[in-house]
Amino acid sequence: MKRIITIIFAVFIATTAFAQENKYTIGLVGFGYSPNYTILRGNEMVEKNLFPDKGFTHGISFKYNLKKSLSLQTELLYESKAVKVHKRGAPTYPDMGSFGKHFDYITIPFLFQLSFGKKIVFFSNTGIFMSYLIKETDWYYSGYSGEIQSTNNTKSYKRIDAGITTGLGIAVPIKKRLVISLELRNNLGLFDVNEIKYLSSDMTTKTNSTNLLIGLAYKFGKK
Repeated sequence: MKRIITIIFAVFIATTAFAQENKYTIGLVGFGYSPNYTILRGNEMVEKNLFPDKGFTHGISFKYNLKKSLSLQTELLYESKAVKVHKRGAPTYPDMGSFGKHFDYITIPFLFQLSFGKKIVFFSNTGIFMSYLIKETDWYYSGYSGEIQSTNNTKSYKRIDAGITTGLGIAVPIKKRLVISLELRNNLGLFDVNEIKYLSSDMTTKTNSTNLLIGLAYKFGKK
C-alpha cells in the first residue's frame, strides 16, 4: 500500500511542471448520478451468493492536458457500491425476503488518458485508484412483515481499498469550452477488504465495480 501511495505522488509531482503550461479541464463526473454495478470476488461464498445491485457514482474531475493526445486526470468521487442475494430470497422460499450490502466510498483515481479525434473525441483511461470506506451497511428485507432492517457493519471491513482502473469513452463538444462525455470504466480492487479473517487464508473478498460515467467538463487556461 505504501508503494502505491509513493508512486501516485511521484507521478503527480513529475507531471505538474509540464501541465502548468497547458490547457486545463474541470468537470462533473457522474453527472445525474451515473450507475455502477459491483461484484465481490475472492471466495466461493460471496461469488455464488452475492450478485450485483444498483449503485451510483458522482463527483468532480480535474485534468492536465500534457500533449495533444495525452492527459493526466484525477477525480474526487463518491461511490455507492451494492450487492445482494437472489431477489426475493432463496428460490424455494420466495417470501422470506432479501439481503444485501451497501458500501459507501470516497474514491480518488489517478489516470493517464489517451484521446483521438478532433470534434468528437474517443479516449481511453488507464491508472490506479484508492478508496476510503465511509460506511458499510447490511440490510435485510422481510417478505413477511414488509420491513427493511439495516445494520452498520463498517468495522468488519478495511477502510482502504486500491487497485487498477481502465476505461473507454467518448467526448462531444456542446459549446466552445463545454464538453459532455460518456465513459465505461472498471475498477479492479487488488486487496482483501475483509477486516475479519476467514478460517482459510486463501479466502479473501475483493471488489470489482463497473461504472457508466456521464460527465460535463469546462476547458480553460492556455492551449
